Amino acid sequence: MNKIYVVSPYGLVTGGPDALHQMVYYLNCIGFDASIVYSDIKSHKYEIPDPYKKYTKDYLLLNEIEDEKNNAIVVPETANHLINNYKCLKKYIWWLSVDNNIELSKTTSKIKKILKKIRISNLKKIYKINTLKVYLGHKKYDFSDEKVIHLCASYYAYDYVKKNNKNKKNINLCIEPISKIFLEKSKFNQKRKENIVLYNPQKNYEFTKKIIKKTHDLKFIPLRGYSQDELLKMYNKAKLYIDFGMFPGAERIPKEAVINGACILTGKYGASSFYNDVPIMDEYKIDAKEENINIIIKKINDILINYERRINDFEEYRNTVWNLEDNFIKQLKKIFK
Repeated sequence: MNKIYVVSPYGLVTGGPDALHQMVYYLNCIGFDASIVYSDIKSHKYEIPDPYKKYTKDYLLLNEIEDEKNNAIVVPETANHLINNYKCLKKYIWWLSVDNNIELSKTTSKIKKILKKIRISNLKKIYKINTLKVYLGHKKYDFSDEKVIHLCASYYAYDYVKKNNKNKKNINLCIEPISKIFLEKSKFNQKRKENIVLYNPQKNYEFTKKIIKKTHDLKFIPLRGYSQDELLKMYNKAKLYIDFGMFPGAERIPKEAVINGACILTGKYGASSFYNDVPIMDEYKIDAKEENINIIIKKINDILINYERRINDFEEYRNTVWNLEDNFIKQLKKIFK
């Protein structure tokens, strides 16, 4: 294979774009010629976002992709429509999530109606409107093209694609590691631990809020607005991370938290219901239902009080996360051989 183009939206600093930049980095490390391609800008006057400069020094635009037989294009599932613009390239869709693809297709028509009422000149950051334009072309993938190769960043995605894709041979696991800063700087020191419970306020906060209201004596900290270095400090101090929201993919925050010595408590939605994606015992996975709130609070207290014993239950999860980088490299070699 001559060149591999990995397409990403510009300006979004989230798990999905990070994974796309990671793929470029690791492909180049193992001898491929890979480039990140920004799908929603039309000139090179924009800088690569700071968190991704460790993965690549430059980028291409969509019109710079060479549509040739020995080249390949990788697009995230939320931009699957972009592969229709090319005739000769070998085409890959990377399923970084399942639910984001489904939900995005449902809301596309609503976004179009809203945009008609917005004056573009009032949107100060160009990448936001350009990203919206890319997403507006999105449709729920119909799996009609059997030549497309599907890469799955979770066992949840693998299960979904396998059930919907006719060509079972064109499905591969491709699970990226966590960001390099967490691989390089994460530490597990039980002596630093405090009775702190971390949570993501963007994930089923209404349910989490009910738990917080019934536990006045516990310290809950939302993971919002922190840099990666600041997140590391939070992970190092916390005994527990809870997440009762949807897991559209294997999710990075619990992985980052667990290798820094946090116990994990989740619901059973999406990827969190798959043991291979979140390899923790069933007692640490509790449905986010009203009738389970007292059970969840009891489990939280048990973890905080008995942390020195409970943390041993998460050794498999920690080892799984540490092994992701080596496994990802092996998967890339197999997929793009």
